[in-house]
Amino acid sequence: MASIVKQIEAATIAALSSALDGAARVTGFRQSVAEGFVKTSDGDGRPEVIVSVSSATSQSYGSPVLEYGVAVQVRLEWSDDPTLAKFDETAAAVEALLMHWNLREGRDDMAAALTTDNFRADGFKLSDGGGDSADVSGDRPAISTSQGFSVMGVYQTPEETQTQEEAS
Repeated sequence: MASIVKQIEAATIAALSSALDGAARVTGFRQSVAEGFVKTSDGDGRPEVIVSVSSATSQSYGSPVLEYGVAVQVRLEWSDDPTLAKFDETAAAVEALLMHWNLREGRDDMAAALTTDNFRADGFKLSDGGGDSADVSGDRPAISTSQGFSVMGVYQTPEETQTQEEAS
């Protein structure tokens, strides 16, 4: 059984992949790759969206509510998009999905997307994701922007998840 962090990362990747519909490559910061390989742009000119999930924090001592921080970074090498049109389009699509989840009418969609085998997503809030940056130090200059959010919920067993799904 994967950790809740990896489950939330996978759920976020799936939701972003669906929203971006192939316009960007979505990967996880903790996703493993085969031995001898490193994570780099695959050279197809698409923006890369990287999802990172931090460990849980509790709302207060003894509280069953857990909060996971998630950072979503959109990155693209300048040589692949000199006008930044693809970069801007991808960043706007990521922001649109997160803003939808942040609205009252998007809460059910958020809960469905981010609930996993061991975590029932009940709350969502936008947070600082780090902002914009440019990396011009290497031989492949790139630009990136980050957006953050927190998802709150409770730990549950797979049996509790199945029971809730059957009841709805």
